[in-house]
Amino acid sequence: MYPPTSAAAPPSRPFYRPELDVLRAVAIVLVLISHWFPATNAVADWGGVGVTAFFVLSGFLITAILRRAAAPVAGNKRGSIVYSFFARRILRLLPAYYCALLLAWALKLPYMREAWQWFVLHGANIFLFRQQQWGEGMGHFWSLAVEEQFYLFWPAVVLLLPRRWLGPGLALLGLAGPLIRWWLLERTATSFSLILTPACLDLFAIGAGLSLVLERRRLPTRFWVGMLLASGGLYMWLSASAWATGFALLGPSCLALAAAASIALALTTKAAPAQWLLRQPALVGLGRLSYGLYLYHLYVPVILHRLLHHVGRLIAHGHYYQAVLAWETTVAAGAVMGLLLLAVAWLSWRFVERPFLSLQRLFPYEHAPGLSRE
Repeated sequence: MYPPTSAAAPPSRPFYRPELDVLRAVAIVLVLISHWFPATNAVADWGGVGVTAFFVLSGFLITAILRRAAAPVAGNKRGSIVYSFFARRILRLLPAYYCALLLAWALKLPYMREAWQWFVLHGANIFLFRQQQWGEGMGHFWSLAVEEQFYLFWPAVVLLLPRRWLGPGLALLGLAGPLIRWWLLERTATSFSLILTPACLDLFAIGAGLSLVLERRRLPTRFWVGMLLASGGLYMWLSASAWATGFALLGPSCLALAAAASIALALTTKAAPAQWLLRQPALVGLGRLSYGLYLYHLYVPVILHRLLHHVGRLIAHGHYYQAVLAWETTVAAGAVMGLLLLAVAWLSWRFVERPFLSLQRLFPYEHAPGLSRE
């Protein structure tokens, strides 16, 4: 079973765990490092690590929430669970998402102006796959599209598949992940196929499988540490090797297993220093803002670049243009962007996300009140 909720957690949200917000904070910081300072990706694909962690977390939480809500009911009563699930997902995700799209329109980002339908209808990953280019400030919407597409069918998997078949089904999907990616790469001959939802299904399945494992048994800490070290080590070996195909096929699965082990360790650790770190208010708060941070994080470099472009042209009639533009790659520029992004994400949380989240009370899971506002 899941470890008991800490006394600090709100009583109306017994499934809420601050440790997961800390993991979100780590994941979003890795994404920012990767996208704002691409040179750091020579060590590892930090953005891939962060996005994979978000996918595994989604698979873990959504599966756990649906199973807890469905446990006392059967048959057509599960339709009310699906209704509540989608209503709560809409309130959690779409208001901030469409605010971000409006800002993209205001910034005149080319993809938003030319192909807004794909982003409005959550098909950004398909559009970017067709374009074979990330585009200015809009490339990160592929992962948001994958998440939304996952939410469309996953309730049916969890609620309709017989409970005794769910575990084996998730295991098969996890094992099939590399084969799915191999088939997509063979059929399309482009790595952009890896941003299509089928290429990511094993990542969600591994998170979902973790929810079943933690529900049914308590494995020792050394098991999760070993899993983290083994999967993380294999990922680093694949990353450093010349076997590019193996990295594309197996790398995501290794990252997902490492992320799952990290989640398990965060939720089950008894070590006092780890528990203290995993409940630090600053990290928990950063994780709470992670959705807004992710939505807007690629807009900030665009704004800074455009500002420096104009400033560089004005100073001494452009004689220092290149020097001015070079500043955007510095640590100081990263700090400025970080502060600006934090401000925007807080505004999004305070005036968009939180007000709509409060409306989730209108759509409770009838047989499992108080489930997390995830």
